[in-house]
Order: sequence, then C-alpha cells, then structure tokens
Amino acid sequence: MNEYKILGVKNLPQSEVEIEVEVSAEYLQSFWTKAVSHVGEHIEIAGFRKGHIPENVLVGKVGEMSIVEESAEMALAEVYPKIVIEKNINAIGRPKVTITKMAKGSPLNFKAVTAVVPEVKLPDYKKIAKGVMSKEEPIEITEKEVDDVIEEIRKSRAPHEHDEQGNHLPPRDSDLPEFNDEFVKSLGGDFTSVEDFKTKARERITEEKKYRAVEKKRIEILEAIAEKTKTELPELLIESEIDKTYSQFAENLQSMGLEVNDYLKRIEKTEEDLRKEWRPEGEKRAKIQLVINQIALEEKISPSKEEVEKESKHLIEQYKDADPRRVEIYVETMLVNEKVLQLLESQK
Repeated sequence: MNEYKILGVKNLPQSEVEIEVEVSAEYLQSFWTKAVSHVGEHIEIAGFRKGHIPENVLVGKVGEMSIVEESAEMALAEVYPKIVIEKNINAIGRPKVTITKMAKGSPLNFKAVTAVVPEVKLPDYKKIAKGVMSKEEPIEITEKEVDDVIEEIRKSRAPHEHDEQGNHLPPRDSDLPEFNDEFVKSLGGDFTSVEDFKTKARERITEEKKYRAVEKKRIEILEAIAEKTKTELPELLIESEIDKTYSQFAENLQSMGLEVNDYLKRIEKTEEDLRKEWRPEGEKRAKIQLVINQIALEEKISPSKEEVEKESKHLIEQYKDADPRRVEIYVETMLVNEKVLQLLESQK
C-alpha cells in the first residue's frame, strides 16, 4: 500500500518549511477501526458501556466526519515523522498542520509548516566566556544581612494577632522573643548558641550569594555570545518561549487565587498585549537556546543514556502522569544545557 506521496516542499521565511502531502484513501481507511474505538471510549450513550458501543450506533451519534477526523489525526501522526526523515528536514517543535481535503473514501491532503534548525554562526564563545569568568567579584557579608535573618526568625516565632476578617496582623516589636542561646537551641538545626547560629547564617548567606553569582555569570556569558551570534530565529521558537512565559504567569496567578481573565481586566490589558511585551525576552531566550544547541553540536556534548534514564526515572516518580518520552526529551535538553554551561564556566 502506498501510504502517501509528497506533492511539494517549499522553503519559507524565518527558517520554516512547508510540506504538502496526499495520504492515500486506503491508508486513511486503515485507521477507521482504531478511530471508532478511540472515539467510543470518550462518548456516553444510554444503554451501552463506554468503549463497547456498536459502530453504527456511534456513527449515528457523533457523525461520520468525527471518525474521519480521528482517522486523519492518527494517519498524520504516523506519516509526518516518515516524511521529515525521507526529506532530511531538520525540524524543530510541532508543525502547524492544515487539512486541505478530507472525506471518507477519498485521499487526505494536508499542508504542514514546520520550523527547521537555522544556520547558527557562533563567535569565539570560549574567548567571550573567559572574559566573563576572569572577572573576580568578592563575596561580602554584612552584619545587617545576618541581623535581618535573625529579625525574620523572631517575627516568625512571635504570637500572631488577627483582624476582624481573620487576617494575620504583623507582630508588634515588643512581642518579639529575645534572641538568646535558649531560643536558638529551640530552632533545631543543631545550633548551640547565638554565635553558632550567626556563624552558620553567614555560611548559608555566603552559599546563596555564590549561587546567585554563578547564575549571574551564566546569564552574562550566554547573552554576550548570543549578541554576537548570527542566525535567523524561527517564529515557532519565539512563540514557544512566549507560551512558556504565559503558562508560568497563569500558574502564578492561580497560586494566589486569581483567574487570568479577571486579572487582565483589572490591569486593562489583553493576552495579546502581554505577548507583545514578552516578545523581546522570548526572542532572547530562543536565540540563547539555539546558541547552546550549536555549542553542544560543535563540542560533541551529549548526556549518556544512563544519565538520561536516571534523571527521567526520578522525575516520573514525582510526576506519575507525565509522558515518559516527553520527560526524556526535557531531561536530555536540561542535561545538555548544564554541560554546555559547565564548559563555558571552565574557561578561566
């Protein structure tokens, strides 16, 4: 059976490719039974159990085109990867698929627009990294920073009063417990005295500052390399980064008990307004990821199979409903990013 034929491949601006394909009627029909079963699992009809609805009853309920559409999705999922391999298209992200012809018993025609990995011309990234890493920034801890930590702990242990609505009121200074050896020992953490606590607080603050300093240098290195890198940014990558920002934005609002639409009305903005505001940052992050990928390619950096499996297993234990393949892709990306950053940090 001839599954499909490629009607055309066209290069588009912004590092995208359009593929036009015809899937044979016979191949499309081969998914019919599976499509009927899948649709039936999500439909409730009185007198029948889910997943055990006769085909004629199901088609009468949802319509023939619903089954055809499900068959088309299944066929596309099988055909698209084969076409990408056959035409040696270095695709990234999900394609935008438009079905141009679809009917039972007829071929399926569709167009898929996909972003492809653009040419990335890197500057001397090791030299840039060395320039950033050679700058020494001493870590200093002030007594005020230690005192601030102590003040926060005293406030957290002070008795709390509430207003008429049940909200916490800030503790009065006179209610704060005395910070003495006895109080310190009650905190746990093997503290033996006030001075012991202060010593360990300085160590913790130092470690936090060191971590922030490393993160700051990582960002500085990547932004400096990206600024001097020549490439064409695929729109799909930019939109993907903006999507991530929007998802995080929505999650943050929900954690505070706010709905996105209500918040947008309050600030008199639309989702489109926010996406425009976030676009420059999305472009920057998309370019940085291309830079990291290209460095990994040139330096032959890749995680071992064992590393990916170990980290993936750990994540799946935490998120049991996660798609294992997506987890592996995520883990592999994170490991590559970390290895590239470690390489750049070593340029001292």
